[in-house]
Amino acid sequence: MKITAIKPVVCYGKLINWIFVKVETDEGLVGWGEATCEWKPQGVVGCIEDLSNLAIGQDPRRTEFLWQMLYRQYFIKPGIVALAALSGIDQACWDIHAKSLGVPLYQLLGGAVRDRVRMYSHLGGGDLDSIYHTESAEAYL
Repeated sequence: MKITAIKPVVCYGKLINWIFVKVETDEGLVGWGEATCEWKPQGVVGCIEDLSNLAIGQDPRRTEFLWQMLYRQYFIKPGIVALAALSGIDQACWDIHAKSLGVPLYQLLGGAVRDRVRMYSHLGGGDLDSIYHTESAEAYL
């Protein structure tokens, strides 16, 4: 299995722009990762594109090899923007690895830890107006 494409996908929001990474393979498997670095979407997108030059043609299931290669390849060590890009690619490769084995990703990471997870939502429970039409939010718009 080989990586054939790595594509950044930016979802523009009002207060934050989420950056996702789509990794495609020659076997039709697709993995998704998240690479959001607040207020730096174009920098992260550029880093994803730069790192993709090294990752295309590699086996996405070799997650540790890929991470080490992408982190250590360049002379200047990556900062927060490049690490966000690398993180998104890494997550997408783990997603592909789990899909290739037909198991949920948490099985590769040591198995389930809990039966329930508390959730925090900073988007007003899905009601964007409750966030975007408050005095504190107006400062960001």
